[in-house]
Amino acid sequence: MREKLAADAPLAAEELAAEKLAGQADQLRACLSGETAPIIAGYWPIRSELDPRPLLARLHAAGAEICLPATPPPGQPLSFHRFTSEDQLTHGPYGTRQPDPASQTVIPQLVLAPLLAFDADGGRLGYGGGFYDRTLASMAAAGHRPLYIGLAFAGQHLQTVPTGPLDRRLDGVLAPHGWAVRPARLG
Repeated sequence: MREKLAADAPLAAEELAAEKLAGQADQLRACLSGETAPIIAGYWPIRSELDPRPLLARLHAAGAEICLPATPPPGQPLSFHRFTSEDQLTHGPYGTRQPDPASQTVIPQLVLAPLLAFDADGGRLGYGGGFYDRTLASMAAAGHRPLYIGLAFAGQHLQTVPTGPLDRRLDGVLAPHGWAVRPARLG
């Protein structure tokens, strides 16, 4: 399903960060009030995931620090590492590209996550490894609860996404046309 959506919308990544959505980027930053240089976690896209790189560049230009996840062995949480466009990425598991896991780790205030499907209640269907759920649970146990936003094509919306007791619901879903699920923090 996502492959067809990506093929039908070759400019989706640019639309996600375009001027018409500048308000959404500003709203994301407003959710992080009090953070002079918020740390925002993105991802390097694989397969047909919606590409967050233009949006990350726009957020960086607005003063945010950007970080990317390094994928650990199964059963472990992700670690987030500062990233700039000049940094080299290494090959990670599952076909991912990631910062050097030995580079500086950070704790993001906003996590942008890829997904296969979502529902109106913030249910997220990922690849089934539980990396984001485990990571967010680990962060919550340490007293950190970042804003958790999925990036998706509108066509990835399902009536209901199966979730379990350990699954963390998304705070919102941003699509190329705007908010598909609007975060409660935005009113």
